[in-house]
Amino acid sequence: RWRQYQVGDLATIFLPETRVTARDRPFDIDEIIAGGGDSAATLKQFAETAYRDPARQMMGAEQEKWLFDGFASSTKAGTRWQVCAQQVVMGTILTPPETRDWFGGEQPDYVRRRVEAGQLAAKAGLPLNLDAWDGYPAARSRLLAAAQRADADLVTLAGDTHNAWALNLAEDGRPAGIEIAGQSVTSPGYESYIRGVTDETRVAALRRSSPQLQWANTADRGYVTVQLTPERVTGNWHSVETIRARSLALKGTHSMTAERGRRAYSAA
Repeated sequence: RWRQYQVGDLATIFLPETRVTARDRPFDIDEIIAGGGDSAATLKQFAETAYRDPARQMMGAEQEKWLFDGFASSTKAGTRWQVCAQQVVMGTILTPPETRDWFGGEQPDYVRRRVEAGQLAAKAGLPLNLDAWDGYPAARSRLLAAAQRADADLVTLAGDTHNAWALNLAEDGRPAGIEIAGQSVTSPGYESYIRGVTDETRVAALRRSSPQLQWANTADRGYVTVQLTPERVTGNWHSVETIRARSLALKGTHSMTAERGRRAYSAA
């Protein structure tokens, strides 16, 4: 069940539920093009119709009302930050065109088909991961618009992808907040599907294709800490040296900061 916590006048921490309660079944690209025919045309039509269906739900109407009213109540009370700690990435990440060259020519047919489908989806304007908020664009727009109406300083916390991401959130061409998405402690991520390509190459391509993406790490395991002060929020992505032995040693830490009122990260 969703709930919230109040930390003085520093932050309201909302914990919505985005996996089970009222979520519509995620779309699947393979299912969309399974009927044969012109896959590019099918995906283009899908991107312009069913993908944007306003009836599709991530949280459900009851939970949306609770969260949106909570944004308004929090800012009205003078709370500085509205933190939404939930399960899946909210910012938009698009498939880079370079991925077609990342898998080599000796891949199994199912990998080749998946890569080709991903490329066609990207050309139709569809995102990389339809299992996250990217698969529920109307529901995401409602949430971000509610944060804007409330004049919220929104910070979303997410996980699920096993990789580290820092994203700016926007709605209707205006800043809506930032996202701090944490990597997994041990489980492999995006990089496990694409071997032989460096993290720098992957991240550079992802950033070129995804304007909201400000920074990413698609190689290391670790954890995130978040520091809130009255005037700024800082995400610290800590990468561990190894997961093969019991050790607290860090390989490094990357930090990103957003000033209150800007609703976007400072330069990386």
